[in-house]
Amino acid sequence: MTGRSDRTRELMVTQAFNTIWTAVFFVIFIIPTAMVLRVAGKDPLNLRPGPQTSTYWVDCRHRRQS
Repeated sequence: MTGRSDRTRELMVTQAFNTIWTAVFFVIFIIPTAMVLRVAGKDPLNLRPGPQTSTYWVDCRHRRQS
């Protein structure tokens, strides 16, 4: 039977591993993908307004259908 201290240690190791794994995943996959998209001039989230747009508001009737 495992004691309470063993469970606490397992929880701490799990949290540390998850934090490290998330950071590694972000650095290896997310950052390079974002850099390539930025260099290519892509805006997949449509965050930049058009030159004649005065607001960031997007009316739900005019959204693109997926």
